[in-house]
Amino acid sequence: MVMKIGVVGVNEGNGHPFSFSSIINGYESRYLLQAGWDLIEDYLRIRDPSEFGFENIKVTHAWSQDFRFTKLLCQACKIPHPVQHLNEMSKAVDAVIIARMIINIIWS
Repeated sequence: MVMKIGVVGVNEGNGHPFSFSSIINGYESRYLLQAGWDLIEDYLRIRDPSEFGFENIKVTHAWSQDFRFTKLLCQACKIPHPVQHLNEMSKAVDAVIIARMIINIIWS
């Protein structure tokens, strides 16, 4: 059985949704470049294809605050289901990667 993973979130300057999803699913270079992630594409291009993918794990769903971004993420990272509302993936995935970078952390 394949574990279905959802990827959630985006913020400026954070390519983690693209890099994590690419490592798991593989990627389409032209869409990474279109999204402005030349640096990630450069890194991935020099990796051996055997370094991509995990047995029985796929990123199958993605959501972000901007649906246009979500669709581009899905094209770039071979994610079949872009969702407009976060709750759409709640019963469709087994786990979620929250790929939003927190810049300011306040310790109490």
